[in-house]
Amino acid sequence: MKRVILLVMIFSVFSNVNAATEYATFESFYTESLGWGTVINALIGAAIVGAIVYFSGGLASPLVAGSTSVIGSTIGNILGYSGAVATKTGLAFLGGGAIASGGFGMLGGAVVITTALEFSTGLMLGYAIETHTANYNQAAFIEHSKNMMNLPLPVQKEGSHAYEAAMVILQKIDKEQPIVSPNNKLLLKQALDANERSLNEEWQNVAGKRLQLLTFKCLLYSSVDDYSHAKETAEKAIIYAKQQGYKYNLPEFIYALSSLYEEKPNINKITQSYLKESILGEPDNLLLPVAMTAYLDRLIYRYTSDNMATEEHIKQVALIATHPTLQKYSIVNLSIIMVRYFTLLKLQQQHITAIVTSTNDTIRNSPQSSKKLKTSLTAYAQLLKDGREVLNILLHQSIDHMNDEQRRKTEVELRKFRSLMNEYEKDEKRLITLVTN
Repeated sequence: MKRVILLVMIFSVFSNVNAATEYATFESFYTESLGWGTVINALIGAAIVGAIVYFSGGLASPLVAGSTSVIGSTIGNILGYSGAVATKTGLAFLGGGAIASGGFGMLGGAVVITTALEFSTGLMLGYAIETHTANYNQAAFIEHSKNMMNLPLPVQKEGSHAYEAAMVILQKIDKEQPIVSPNNKLLLKQALDANERSLNEEWQNVAGKRLQLLTFKCLLYSSVDDYSHAKETAEKAIIYAKQQGYKYNLPEFIYALSSLYEEKPNINKITQSYLKESILGEPDNLLLPVAMTAYLDRLIYRYTSDNMATEEHIKQVALIATHPTLQKYSIVNLSIIMVRYFTLLKLQQQHITAIVTSTNDTIRNSPQSSKKLKTSLTAYAQLLKDGREVLNILLHQSIDHMNDEQRRKTEVELRKFRSLMNEYEKDEKRLITLVTN
């Protein structure tokens, strides 16, 4: 499954007014429309209801692939997509993007919904411990990233002559095709080449114009999954913005996201010094939920694939989402994060169950399995603790801004969040018994 272009109708309605005198902020590339508040309220409701349907196995009927398509399409439509694009986007936003589960293979779309996020104590996934290694594979990570959320291409059409010329090229992109399709890749390369030529021209050394082009360049690189060049260019944009006295929230985010693709990234520094500053530096950023999802899912990949990320790193992102200045997006952000916590709890539960109930004596009695049981049980306990903390914050968020119907539905669905967490907490005792016996 290929990631489809994140260039959507919701952004196409944005006005083309220049964002003050800034050239490297989210706003300067994605100008806000007057209708965004309505869209955010709809997205919040869909995120909560959609996630709960995932977890409950369907409120009125068994959860099957057809119903997951309906849920994904609903959220995708709110984001401005249609058809298959809407479904893929909705599932990626909620947590149905690619998750490297370590021994369980890749979980995505309907598989996530029907297994990882539906509470039960039985074995639902086939675990192959003998095939799982913790070696980092950047090429595999980049390939899996095509199923994850990413920033859309810019919609702001005004800027320097070179920027506007590149945007004319991007208008030709086929929105019904993956961004890595041959024709779209050719157009993106043309835009990058035009951008590069302009950066090399002396007249483009005008501070604002140069910063806009540098930021545009790193955004284009990240759009085509070239994270090495995206990070390199983002760093140049940050340094240049600091020298010229401009804000640099967008390249700062791209730097953080791209750094996760390094073999041994300093995740504490990336999260606290780049992601956090990028998010809190522009708290009214309309793309904040999308940005948080994009970063968190890549972080979770490093958690499940090669153990580079830890439960503490995931919690750091959750704590950023609880910052008072992000109140506008708190419910949707925290709901997204809870989806990931429940997914990871399910994965650890399945690791333990698969090994203990295996009929293969070699797997069940191997030192590697014994170590995996202990680490999975420890991880499960920590995820429970952190997930409960995030859930408690979510449950105390104000819903006064919602209308009566939205408020009633949200209250009902949040109670189901709490019920699901209680089930996972109760299951810890069973898992401890399985491991110790």
